[in-house]
Amino acid sequence: MVSQWLKMGSGSSASDKIPLVEKDESKEDVVLFEKLDFVIIGYHGAGKNKTGNIILNKKEFSYWTSWSKQAVKKESNSGNHKITVVRTPGWSGKLSTETKQQILKSVQSSFTDGPNALLLVIKIGCTDSLAIFTNEEGKSMFEEMFTENVWENIIVLFTNEKGLMKENMPIDEYITKLKLDWLIEKCEGRYFCLSDINSWKVQSRELIYNLEVNIAENKNENFNMEDIATENKLKKKTCLKNNLEKKCNQLKSHLPSYRKNKKKIESIEIKIEKLEKIIKQKTEEIQELQAQIDQLSPKVKKQTEEDKETKEELKQTKEELKQTKEELKQTKEESKQTKEELKQTKEELKQTKEESKQTKEELKQTKEESKQTKEELKQTKEELKQTKEELKQTKEELKQTKEELKQTKETLKQTQDKLTATEEMSTNRITEKGTWQNTLNSILGELLEDEFKKLKHLLTEIPSGKLEHAKQLDVGDMMIKAFGFNESITKTRDLMKRIPRNDPAVQDILEPFLLEIGEAL
Repeated sequence: MVSQWLKMGSGSSASDKIPLVEKDESKEDVVLFEKLDFVIIGYHGAGKNKTGNIILNKKEFSYWTSWSKQAVKKESNSGNHKITVVRTPGWSGKLSTETKQQILKSVQSSFTDGPNALLLVIKIGCTDSLAIFTNEEGKSMFEEMFTENVWENIIVLFTNEKGLMKENMPIDEYITKLKLDWLIEKCEGRYFCLSDINSWKVQSRELIYNLEVNIAENKNENFNMEDIATENKLKKKTCLKNNLEKKCNQLKSHLPSYRKNKKKIESIEIKIEKLEKIIKQKTEEIQELQAQIDQLSPKVKKQTEEDKETKEELKQTKEELKQTKEELKQTKEESKQTKEELKQTKEELKQTKEESKQTKEELKQTKEESKQTKEELKQTKEELKQTKEELKQTKEELKQTKEELKQTKETLKQTQDKLTATEEMSTNRITEKGTWQNTLNSILGELLEDEFKKLKHLLTEIPSGKLEHAKQLDVGDMMIKAFGFNESITKTRDLMKRIPRNDPAVQDILEPFLLEIGEAL
């Protein structure tokens, strides 16, 4: 129900749905602009990376680009185009000062003549993405951020076409519903909806063509067009007009091959009609620029005469300057001679200082030799002292080794005594129900909070009302009362497996009781 391209007031016409040319129709497709420069802006997650990749016809922007706090610039040679895209950082909530500065910098200084268009990306169905355009505060702030000549070159690109399918409405109705009419009117109806059905590679050619046509319709094809000299403007517009005519002729040449395809013919004819309208517009703009140049010609002639007069005065000034330079040269020669004499005197002084320095070096060398001898003596004493220290350390280590041996024997004896006591305790607790109750409480105490909750849930034999707020000690009593001595032991084993808790901290103290009643782990 949603066509690939939808533009305000155009519905879903044949020209929107049918590509400009088939892939095999023209390997040398005529382009309107050999060089295209774009700046992409939009909310974080609006689809700026996807838009940039469609325009460049290759994957240049990725997930990592999304998190860059600086504008990212990428280039591509797609067909006969050299395309440059600057993707600015996205914003979340309100536009931060840093993000606004990044956007303005990208628009004002990323390209010599300014970009051809500022592409505002909006994600359909994303409430956060639309908030800045639907409340008065955000709307006012966004309107004031750009000058009028920037708004003349803004094109809105909607992403997430699937959102329209969920809403079951065309893009123009969605725009009205979300109260975005003011934005589209501000952009003079320049907007497109990117497809989710076709890949970005399939969409690239048609998107570039539509962007080219929108740019060509503007009086200023670049943001900084007003700053370009009139002659250069005339040259750029003449080149654009020639390309428009070539493109128009190319489309006309395709018409005969679609005699049986009425929709395709209608699509091409609509495009031809639009191009012819732009050609007429550019012709008028060229005539206007030519008139300005012709009007300036007498003024230019007068200016040339004045420039000639100025040049004569400049020539005379240069002669006087030359004479002054000659006098300065002579003065410099005299100064040079004086400097040579000064240099000679300095050389003699330098030689005397060198002799004095040499004498001081010899004295310094003698002192160094004396110092070295003293250092060697000091080093020998240090080595002797170190040897004594090592001997003392060896004796200490021997003493320490004996102490460690004695301590090891004590530990061995203590371990043996403890093992004997443990065996006696194990025998006693296996045969006493009171001992099993303490052991069961210990096992329950080993459980984490979530594990203890799971154990209570698994005890279906005991009423849940009693278990809900019961602690470990209470649950142990309930289990022994409910199952008896032997069965409470096997029940504990089965519950530990289901939780699961089969680690040594539980199994080592449970195993003796299982062996006592003839059960295994």
